[in-house]
Amino acid sequence: MLLEPPATRADIQWRMLGFPVRVSPWFWLLCLFTGWRGNPTLDQLMIWSACVFVAILVHELGHALVARGFGAKGGRIVLYGFGGLAINGGGLKRWQRIVECLAGPGAGFLLFGVLWLSTRFLFDPAVMSPLAQEALFHMEWVCLWWGLVNLLPVYPLDGGQVAQELFLWRRPYDGLALALKFSIGVAVVVTAGFCYLWYAGVTTGLPAFLFGILGLNNYFMLRALRMGGLGAEIGGYDARREAWERDPDWWKA
Repeated sequence: MLLEPPATRADIQWRMLGFPVRVSPWFWLLCLFTGWRGNPTLDQLMIWSACVFVAILVHELGHALVARGFGAKGGRIVLYGFGGLAINGGGLKRWQRIVECLAGPGAGFLLFGVLWLSTRFLFDPAVMSPLAQEALFHMEWVCLWWGLVNLLPVYPLDGGQVAQELFLWRRPYDGLALALKFSIGVAVVVTAGFCYLWYAGVTTGLPAFLFGILGLNNYFMLRALRMGGLGAEIGGYDARREAWERDPDWWKA
């Protein structure tokens, strides 16, 4: 899920704040899939897609700007079928990677705060058109609630990546396996909770499906780790980390 999708001719590309940005066509399918509730009109789908686009782009810019501030090179942003990726050349220390992970949801919370304060002190949403009110509601909702969900300690969500870093910090040898087990447990609980909310008519079945897939994905990663087939792509002991992070006994070399 954290792999950069291959480039296609249908990609939209530009530069923003010094970062190359690429939007895969699969991203728009994600917007339609998450926005198709009831019988939406074309205008409502377009507004929803625009809000998701802006919110996820702001989220990834939060990651990318903090990573660049810490000295990471080669930063770029990709929006694709699973949301977004902020990619860089690595080389950050553990605490810097944790801050980088938290910066994405933090950027969304900041945008939510600006919108919330604006509607209370700068303008009255009641005088806006119905479509503008809907856009404001969607933007605040995505920035706040998607950001909070993203902080749940389920890999590869930002909260799951932070939890993985903390497990590896405290338990260098088996921290990755413990992090995956913890992620699976949280995914099971969250899936059950969303299933109940779905049954009660509070939400759709999409969140339960998403966390079910994430839990299953973590289970397969744990199996691959036990069989020795899981590499650096999920945060294992790789060359991008400092020597003292890869091997607690590095000083013996």
